[in-house]
Amino acid sequence: MNYQINVTVGDGKYTVLQDDRGRLTAVSYGEPWRDCCGDGLVYTLGAGVQNLRKELEASESRVQELENSIKEYENKLSAVMPSDFKDWHQNSKAEWPEVAAWVISSQRERLNELEKELDLEKETTNLQHKLMTTAEKRGVDKASEELSLANKQIKKLEKAGDDMYNLLNNCDEAYRWDKAKVPY
Repeated sequence: MNYQINVTVGDGKYTVLQDDRGRLTAVSYGEPWRDCCGDGLVYTLGAGVQNLRKELEASESRVQELENSIKEYENKLSAVMPSDFKDWHQNSKAEWPEVAAWVISSQRERLNELEKELDLEKETTNLQHKLMTTAEKRGVDKASEELSLANKQIKKLEKAGDDMYNLLNNCDEAYRWDKAKVPY
């Protein structure tokens, strides 16, 4: 089955799936866990994580391309500029230093541009990874916070139920005691 959203988080523990019909579900350890239809938070986090992972993959691919480009320039420069400069481009020996300096200078400029672009791509990749990790963590933290609040509310309701039960018992005892004292 094709899924519009298929995101696994928590070291494989949870998977959020959205099928072709738009049905959103959560799976825990590969088993159906809960229906998330209508849960905007789960949809937004799942879609966001999926998009960030795609962007991360594209950025990593671009980083690899740039690293290959730098290696290619290094190889070309080495091939063009042998250490002894013999018969280099049929130039006279008087021109060698000037031509070599120009070639090296232009190659260095290009190499610096590529390194800056590579650094920017690496920084972008790191930021995307941090953002993805933060989004995943916020989802888990929010769920934990909601569970904690629900547990507190349950305890309050249980205490209120116990108090109500005790009050009813006390009223019942007071009624029986009062009835026993009143002569008819």
